[in-house]
Amino acid sequence: MPSSSHYDSIDVKAPKSRPIDSLEKVDEWLPSAADIFNIATVPYRQDQSGRDLGKSKLLLCHDMAGGYREDEMVQGNDYETIWSCQTWHLVDIFVYFSHHRITIPPVNFTNACHRNNVLSLGTFIVEWQEGISELEKFLFGPSTDVNFDKEKPSDIPSDDMWNPHYADKLVEIAEQYKFDGWLINIESPFAASSLPAEYKAQQMVKSLLKYLTEKLHQRVPHSKIIWYDSMTKKGDIKWQNTLNDMNSEFFDATDGIFTNYFWKADTPVAAFEKATAMGRKSNEVYMGSDVWGRGSFASGFETWRGVQEASKFNLSSAIFGPAWTYEFLGAENFSINDSLLWYGGMPSQYPLLGQNEIISLEAGPTTVEIQDNRRYGISDIVTPRPASTTATFFTCFDRGYGNTFNIAGERQMLKQWSHLSHQSIQPNIKKPSGIIQYEVSIDHAYLGGSSLGIYINEAFGHDTTTWSTEMIPLYSLNMPLGKVCRVQYTVKDVKQNISFGIYVRVARPENATQRHILNSSQEATSDTYMFIESDVLQSNTESQEIVNPSICATETQNKWLSKTRTFKFSGDGDADWKLIEVGVVLHKPRAQRVTTGLVSFLGSLSIDTQGTTLPTFEFPHINIWDRSFHEVDLPSQKVISASGTNKYRTLFCTLEWNIKFVDAPLTPNKFSSKIWDHVYFFAIYARPVRDKEDHPKFKPFRWAFLGTAFTCAFRVSGIMVQEKGSAWEFEVRAISHSGKEVAKPANIEINV
Repeated sequence: MPSSSHYDSIDVKAPKSRPIDSLEKVDEWLPSAADIFNIATVPYRQDQSGRDLGKSKLLLCHDMAGGYREDEMVQGNDYETIWSCQTWHLVDIFVYFSHHRITIPPVNFTNACHRNNVLSLGTFIVEWQEGISELEKFLFGPSTDVNFDKEKPSDIPSDDMWNPHYADKLVEIAEQYKFDGWLINIESPFAASSLPAEYKAQQMVKSLLKYLTEKLHQRVPHSKIIWYDSMTKKGDIKWQNTLNDMNSEFFDATDGIFTNYFWKADTPVAAFEKATAMGRKSNEVYMGSDVWGRGSFASGFETWRGVQEASKFNLSSAIFGPAWTYEFLGAENFSINDSLLWYGGMPSQYPLLGQNEIISLEAGPTTVEIQDNRRYGISDIVTPRPASTTATFFTCFDRGYGNTFNIAGERQMLKQWSHLSHQSIQPNIKKPSGIIQYEVSIDHAYLGGSSLGIYINEAFGHDTTTWSTEMIPLYSLNMPLGKVCRVQYTVKDVKQNISFGIYVRVARPENATQRHILNSSQEATSDTYMFIESDVLQSNTESQEIVNPSICATETQNKWLSKTRTFKFSGDGDADWKLIEVGVVLHKPRAQRVTTGLVSFLGSLSIDTQGTTLPTFEFPHINIWDRSFHEVDLPSQKVISASGTNKYRTLFCTLEWNIKFVDAPLTPNKFSSKIWDHVYFFAIYARPVRDKEDHPKFKPFRWAFLGTAFTCAFRVSGIMVQEKGSAWEFEVRAISHSGKEVAKPANIEINV
């Protein structure tokens, strides 16, 4: 959410995510305190689900209108809809692409990626004639007068002429802003010189890539360096559209190759054979598909066909330009068209496009006779990742944009907004087509701008008496299960005569001893279920159903019912027990007739399989700096100030604070990254201060919501204040994933 701004005041110091346009600017770059706004705070949690063990992957390469558009504003903006990926569970790597020299992913994208266990990569690019001199500089270093040998690490041979200076800079930039690697795109030829182009490619570029990859792995162990298929080993720019002898040396020096898009139906098998012959995993080859077409094997709503061809040989896919559904087809229909791209749909749902805008001829004609006359989408080919592979899981179904913003069900703001750091984890199991369905709802929200609306399918008309129990899976998981499983959820507007609940499904490893429920609650909740099943499916094996958890807690906040159910176990403590699924369960009397439509809103859902206790926090201090005022002339019909004039001022300033665990030592300008395991975001408020001598009986003014922060700083971009001599107070609240405050708020009062 943006901070409040008024009239035509523009805050030139509003924090933005920006690229670096030249290597000269890279030399000027140094980590600084001003970077605090652009450092990602949501950590990437290494995926332990086995996805890396040779399975095909999906790389999503952003390319929208040159980049840094709606997404550049760190504190969000007032767009109701913004291009965003709502299918992170299908994506392994996200590349933020632009034509700037150094493309640093906007911090909000990196936060959203990490929350969904997706790697976030930036781009280094040199292209066209203007990139020739920059490529030479990238290889030889910032100056031809530099003694290269003195700058190089001792393990680099002295006869190598390349300089690691800019490779080191790329490592420092990625480490500073907490993203996960680079796409390297060299589309400029070498400058004419006494050194042959072939030597520069095979000796210098390859060596630099190898150094960059190894150095970044040392500093960011899960990082990736991906090479784009452009330069060949001869040093010319000639796209191969596959992995072959002309580009394999660059692939050998990096973590993967992103091929160009003009490949044929017989290309994937050749790429597979080449990777196998090199002793590399075939899933480290990413076959490119351009959603915009432009000669791509498959594109538009048929992009899934390129993914399918690659996956036949266990190759990965790189989808370029997915914002086609937003930029070309229009923001007003983005949600519908993006869903068609990813999930497919009925032919009548698709917009009318020319054939050249739908698909490249290489993949054949558009198909509609796929499955029940439904066209395929990318999700029909790509296997979703588990929503969590760690001991915790949380979602509030926030899409990262909306019409209102709520905290614990209480409305903070009624206006359009977008802020991708708020994007939560969306269901990763395909929507049901039966009597019960769900949709993300922007009309009600517990935390953020949306919730999950559960509905009775209108297609069933009034024939709703035949069912008594319906289970709707929402998320596949791969969470280690200890001796505690705490399920917490918030729900609202449950339809009369229907019982709403949550179920979890647990996989019991083969030969594991039985676990037993401890101290079953005396309260028969009938709203939370655990099903324990064997990993080995046997026809005579039935799942064990546990109905009542050990501990139950229920409270109501702003019409939302918050329920916490805790299961405790004794017996086998084997770490191989896994929580593999969570979903909604509905009950009603079988003969009971219910009308179609809304059943309830699910506002949030969290699971903790370790029994984590929420620690206590405190704000040691809050500071204000970079303060300035702009004079504003209000229209004559506006309220006049106490001085009788229509002169007001707008206040601009930056708030910065610290937060720490209670009793933990305070380190200046630093705090434990583990705090973000418990603090979801900070909410910032402001209000004028009444003069107690002049108004001793009046209550304080109400707090006005300014916005949120995912770091310990916030830029106030124009609060209207009256004449000099008045006072204003700011407050910062630390909000947990349950929507509650985790510490006493931090306050500061200033005279304006």
